[in-house]
Formats: sequence, structure tokens, C-alpha cells
Amino acid sequence: MKIGIYSGLLYFTPRYQHYYDEKNLIYGNIGGADKWAIEIANEFLRQGHKCTVFADCKKWHFSPEGVEYIPVDYFKDVVGLKYFDVFISSRRIQPFYENIKAKKKILMLHEIFLLDFENTEKYKTANFDSIAIQSESQKKAILEKYPFLKGKKIIRTNQSIDFAQYNDIAIESKENSMVWSSHKSRGLRFFCEKIFPKIKEKINDFTLYVCSYINDNQDEYLLQDSIEVLQNVPKQQLIDLQKKSKIWIYPNIIAEGEERPKETFCITAMENAAALNALIIPNNDSFSDIFEGYNGLVNLCEIDTAIFDFIESSVKCLTNEDYRLRLAMEAKEKINKYTWETAAKSFLKE
Repeated sequence: MKIGIYSGLLYFTPRYQHYYDEKNLIYGNIGGADKWAIEIANEFLRQGHKCTVFADCKKWHFSPEGVEYIPVDYFKDVVGLKYFDVFISSRRIQPFYENIKAKKKILMLHEIFLLDFENTEKYKTANFDSIAIQSESQKKAILEKYPFLKGKKIIRTNQSIDFAQYNDIAIESKENSMVWSSHKSRGLRFFCEKIFPKIKEKINDFTLYVCSYINDNQDEYLLQDSIEVLQNVPKQQLIDLQKKSKIWIYPNIIAEGEERPKETFCITAMENAAALNALIIPNNDSFSDIFEGYNGLVNLCEIDTAIFDFIESSVKCLTNEDYRLRLAMEAKEKINKYTWETAAKSFLKE
């Protein structure tokens, strides 16, 4: 089959540039939605399909033997000359204003918003038949935000990771630590103010590694003993830190005055589960879907109770290795089915 993908940007911002290895994706530091385009294109190639990618990126991100790279600036000039069995636009509706010749046209949604949506009459001319979502909570939020999508076919797909990078986990070498690699807007301040100090009172050697961009003037809540702010690090260093940590705590609760982002899949949860870390996570958004029935879910109905549960569950994991390992194995089992192979096949089903 012939597959077309419009990604727009496979970005790396100036703050990442000195970590960037153009020839090896593992050392790159690009966003999850952008990495998706690289991985899904290569997976289509592995499954024997031909793939054309429209993106503002370096050609050598893609397998040179089979993926055709076309700079996104030439999209309007070229797309009408091609035919696709399946055409996928990632995060953007505007490509569907063009004359795309394809049997199936899919809008891939990574978040609960479209990057280029303008509330005008023009969006009604966008010609596509399906939307691809990653969780039931995402579908609900998307259809509430954009009612015009309700008539479209729903495709359930997934994100994934390179599981091979997490094959050599040395359980005996793990330490009382966790890695925060999500953006700080996803609840870092709340975690550092309300949960981390309480865990430290009971687990003195517990360390938090913050591996996400923090501006030069660090916030006061990060100036605590045993919080190491590493900023953005090379991908391999992040993986190594995840593999030696024991736990991943993600309350998904934000401090007063902040707006809580909704998690539609959460790659970071997958990475930490693959690293055999116990996950202490909320029962909201995609977590309640992807990790349904998982014993590390915390009920967020009452915030004070939830904070207590996050602390107690974390301390139990850090003081009872058998319990921690049971949770870690359970989380790993939950994510094993979310591969790049299943993601690619989801777009090709009739």
C-alpha cells in the first residue's frame, strides 16, 4: 500500500540543539507527537508498504531505502500529483483543504486540540473521513471541543516506544529515585510542594531527577535537597536514569492558578513501565483506560485523600521491594500490547 503522512514539524528547539544527533533518533530530543511520524513511517516500511512523509525535518531521520521525504513547503505543489491508499495528517486539519487523492483520509490526534484550527466556515471544506485517537478519554474530550468531528469514523490507535532500549534492566542496581521528564506544567510544582517532601521524611535517600526544561531562574520549589535539575538531557541518559530508578509518581494534579493538561496516552508512563518502575498514577484521563485494573491507580475524587494515597503507596514501594516489583511487572504487562506494529496496522484496517 501507499501511505502518505503530513507531520508539519519534526522540531528540535535551540535549547535542545547541543544534544542533537542527526543520524540517530535515540539521541534526539524531539516531542512525542513528532517522533510518532518518524517511528510510524519506519514501521509502515517494515511491513512492506511505501511511505511518503511531508515534514520540516532532515531527510536522514527516515529509513533511506523506502521512505520518500518531501519538505512540507512543497506539500501543496506535490500532493495533487500523488495517489495514496491511506493519507494521515498529524495534528492538523489544513492539509485536508487540498486535493488529496486517497482511499482513506485520517486526522491523527495526539492531544485534545488541533494545532491549526480556526473557527471559520472553511473547516467545513476539509475532506477527510476518519479521526484516530489513543484513548476513550481523549475521544470524549475531542468530540466535546470539536462537535463537527462527531460524524467521522473513529480509529483507535496507540503510541509506542522502542522496548529494546529497556531490555537490560538490573533490578539489584536500582536506587530510591524517580525521573520527572514531562513538562513542568504537568504538575511538577504540585508534586514538589505537596508530595516529594512527605516521601523524603520517610525515605531519606529518595532522589528526584528533573529532566525537562526549566528556565534559568529555578523556581523555589526545586531548591530542595535531593532534587537534581538536569534540564533536557540526551535520550540515552534519560533512559539510563529511568532504568536505575524504582518508581514513577505522576499525580496529574496542578498547583493553584495552573491549567491541568489532559493526558491522552502518556509516553512517559510507558517508558517507566518498560524500565520496571512501579507506577503511582491517577485514575483519570488515559490512565484509567490504558492501565485499567492496575493496582497502582490512585482515586482523585478527593484531593487531600489522593495526596495521602500517593505518599503512602510510594513509601510502600520504596520500603517493600516485593510489592514494588509486583506493581512494576503489572504495569509492564499493561503496556506490552502497545507496539509500533499495532499502531501501524490500526490505520490500515478496513
